[in-house]
Amino acid sequence: MKRPLAAERSEAMGRAQWAPVVGLAVAAFVAALAAVLVPAALEDGYDRAAVAAVRGTDVVVTGNAESRTGRTVIPDERTLDARTRVWRGALPRTLASVVGAPEAAVTTGRFGVAGEFSKPRLAQLEWSPDAARRVRFVAGGPAASRDGLPQVAMSAADAAAFGYRVGSTLEVAEEKPPLGQPPVAQRVRVSGLYAPVDARDPFWAVNGGLLKAQQVVFDREGTLADRIGLLMDAGAYRAFTAGVNHALVYSWRFPARPGEVTNDRAARLPGDVQAFRTAVAGQAGGLQVVTVLDERVAAHLAQLRTAKVLIGLVTGGLVALGAGAGLLVAGLLADRLRPSLALMRARGASLRQLAVPSAGLAALGVVPGAAAGLLVGTAVAGTLPGAAVPLVVAVAALVVALPPVLAVRANGGRPAPPRRAEDTARPSRRRLVLEALVAVLAVAAAVVARQRGAAGQAELGADPLVSAMPVLLAVAAGLVVLHVYPFPLRLLARALRRGRSAVAFLGVARAARGGLVSALPLVVLLLAAALAGFTASVRLALGEGQERAAWQKVGADAVVAADGLDLHAVDRVKRVPGVTDAIGAQVVANANLKTRASFTSGAQVTVVQVDLAAYRRLAGGAREFVPVGGAKGGALATPAALRDAGGGGGPYVLSQQDAVTVDLATVTPARGFPGQPPGDPLVIVPYGTLESSRTIAGQAPPTMVLAAGEHVDGRALRAAAAEVTPEWARATLTVRTRADAHRELAALPLIAVVHDAFRDGVVAAALCGILTVGLMLVVGARARARSVAHLQVLGFGRRGRRALAVMEVAPVLLVAAVAGWALGVLLPVIAGPLVDLRPYTAGFTVPAFAVDPVASAVLGGALLLAAAAAVAVDAAFDARDRLGAVLRTEDEG
Repeated sequence: MKRPLAAERSEAMGRAQWAPVVGLAVAAFVAALAAVLVPAALEDGYDRAAVAAVRGTDVVVTGNAESRTGRTVIPDERTLDARTRVWRGALPRTLASVVGAPEAAVTTGRFGVAGEFSKPRLAQLEWSPDAARRVRFVAGGPAASRDGLPQVAMSAADAAAFGYRVGSTLEVAEEKPPLGQPPVAQRVRVSGLYAPVDARDPFWAVNGGLLKAQQVVFDREGTLADRIGLLMDAGAYRAFTAGVNHALVYSWRFPARPGEVTNDRAARLPGDVQAFRTAVAGQAGGLQVVTVLDERVAAHLAQLRTAKVLIGLVTGGLVALGAGAGLLVAGLLADRLRPSLALMRARGASLRQLAVPSAGLAALGVVPGAAAGLLVGTAVAGTLPGAAVPLVVAVAALVVALPPVLAVRANGGRPAPPRRAEDTARPSRRRLVLEALVAVLAVAAAVVARQRGAAGQAELGADPLVSAMPVLLAVAAGLVVLHVYPFPLRLLARALRRGRSAVAFLGVARAARGGLVSALPLVVLLLAAALAGFTASVRLALGEGQERAAWQKVGADAVVAADGLDLHAVDRVKRVPGVTDAIGAQVVANANLKTRASFTSGAQVTVVQVDLAAYRRLAGGAREFVPVGGAKGGALATPAALRDAGGGGGPYVLSQQDAVTVDLATVTPARGFPGQPPGDPLVIVPYGTLESSRTIAGQAPPTMVLAAGEHVDGRALRAAAAEVTPEWARATLTVRTRADAHRELAALPLIAVVHDAFRDGVVAAALCGILTVGLMLVVGARARARSVAHLQVLGFGRRGRRALAVMEVAPVLLVAAVAGWALGVLLPVIAGPLVDLRPYTAGFTVPAFAVDPVASAVLGGALLLAAAAAVAVDAAFDARDRLGAVLRTEDEG
């Protein structure tokens, strides 16, 4: 049976157009693959950030019992177990799913150990059933009570360090006995020596005092003491507390299980923690919940909202770029089909007979490619995001519909009148109405985005209009450019028509011609440049904001701080490699500020004693946070300090527990002080104003050294700090550099997710831009080949053809790049409060968004690369299209 003529023609067209069909299949495969992998990767990154936020945030129910009621709260093991079950049952569902079983413990205060030692020795007794299950005895046995003498267990490491063994007796007395009572001496006997079953168990990270003695400050003079942890069982606890009143601390620790946290659960955790606090506070005994879980999760959720906004704006643009690339390939297919479809129409084919093979060829590439992309993406990611299939189907339908629409448009009406090369197509009324609608939607999206940002509602997923804002703005800007930029090109073409260069005239004239397939590349290129400009602007602002926050957090290039430093600390720090200058400062906690006429207790404040003029000279980027003032006899105070100081405007009195009272002549309001938590009650006075009991040889040793130097040797600074820190204060020694603070902010888990999304977005936008340039040249290759073929007869060389290819795309490239880059830089300003970077900058407002010079240089390089791609594509067509063939026949392949 003879096959229908239409079927034979469709098959012949399919064989002839295999290249664009394969291109559609590849584009559909990549787009579908990205639609699965990108959301899966983002969700994985969000979950990993939630895990990092919860790590180390144990939930602890704790309470302090006074000495007269200490044992009555938990008299025995049965009561302890009952309380444990109560707290576990009171956990809300989500909180219960992310914490482990409670670890109960009863801990005494510090007891002095009698004996002659090189330095004071303390003991702290603990009854912890969970600790007992995590140790193995290397000598003796578990703690017990025999003959009324409490038996305790000690770690083998402490026994070897301090000369104890099984059977050793320790005489202990409570360091702080009940008010008005002398310390009661008690004896305990060592029944066994233990070692941890698994030293890497997270339990020991919190209870390390039971494995190794810790050094603690013994008195106000800074004397160090060794504190030994002793493990009791229930019987030893009863024996030790029988007949003697001791102040005890009860705690039930719920260890966090970060691996169980997801973003869905994290969103409910702050509310659950608050509910658990309320439930515990309602119980007798003055117990409370101690945890930073809710604060850490709240900070994570704020960062997550910002991350979703930033990534949503980028991914929305990438979806549009993917759709634009697919439409460009479909437009190429329609352009290649135009001669064949025109011939079919001339022979009597209906519009439906033209549309069916056009749609069929597009579907032949799009459908298998999209299906394969979804399957491969699901296999790799292990999941199929809910929005992936509808998104892929919508884009695929749009791409498949374009060739038949163009075919019907080209063959459905009367032929268009011929127009000159330098003329542009006049838009129809329907197109103008559509363009006006796009402009209205773009403005509405920007307004809604700003309103939602101001209201703190930054979730993009609930509002497709906001998530499409960059695309709508880019399309609107592209439409404006399409209407405006042909006019200067037409004037330039008229001027070039009188010149000698045919290349310049033809290139500009061809670039000035309008049409759907020529308009789409400009919008795609503009959107790609806008995404690049947006990411560059946000990255620059984020980096500057984090740098500003690092200056405020540290206060200088480097800071050495301890409860006490040597008098020569400043001179020693100045000798560290990289340090150019240093000054000392003294921070005095728990001071009091009040007015002389006040009858209140005044404000508990932290006093910072420093030479502000000298500090301002070395503060570097922290100079903007250094308060102005602080003359001799005067002081500066934060609003929090003045609010509780009694009011009245002064005169003010400043005092500290071990210092004389100081009258302050003037107190000037100040915002704060670098390196100190914002909002804390602070008083800043000249160095030496408040003399403490630690004055040495008439001089007050610093507690902080602020150093300047761009290239401070961190290791040398730490070594020098250890040298100038007395032994008793070394436990409080901290060395912090501005670079470390900046790295901490830059290492936030969600920052990595945002940066990865930005990087991938820019790469994808660059690839789409290069593909667009190539497709622009491919679409115009046939007409350009005919023009060049006629010019070659007149001596037009190969170099001229390359120049013509560059001139044809250069105006579109330049206009799209400049307009898109400007839109990208302005996009954060347009979005306004929606793009709030403060969660990543420790609450500091980022500076004004600006153009990144490095990224601008990269954009220039990308334009040169696009020009090189134009030459390469044209060279490929030059090798295929020979002069004689073009002049003799019409190219249909």
